[in-house]
Amino acid sequence: MVVAGVSSGAVPQASVPPTYKPEQVAAGKAAYKSTCAICHGEKMEGGVAPSLKTESFRATWMDSPSSSLAGFIKGAMPPNNIGGLDAETYEAIAVYLLSENMSVAAEPATPAVPAAPSEAKPVSKKKPS
Repeated sequence: MVVAGVSSGAVPQASVPPTYKPEQVAAGKAAYKSTCAICHGEKMEGGVAPSLKTESFRATWMDSPSSSLAGFIKGAMPPNNIGGLDAETYEAIAVYLLSENMSVAAEPATPAVPAAPSEAKPVSKKKPS
């Protein structure tokens, strides 16, 4: 029996992350460094503009095609020349942003605050007499 295009014996498949051509990622990195990094930071950490390596960014864009992100960027960036780059450059920047965020998403989370020591007792600084 098939319901809504899924057979009763079908096994759901996990979504496979997209792969990007290395030359497109490299072109996007170069364009990002020359056009975006001045506001968003060399490593996308933010500056006068928001970080582009955040959970919010990943939640918004990681399941979207790069063309959707490229369209968004084209409509808003760079602030002094909105839509002024060619379509290939916007697409390359989008691919670079997504590829960088894929590597961040794959990294294990690090705790924001170090764990408290377990039942450690302070060491006395008194010298024995």
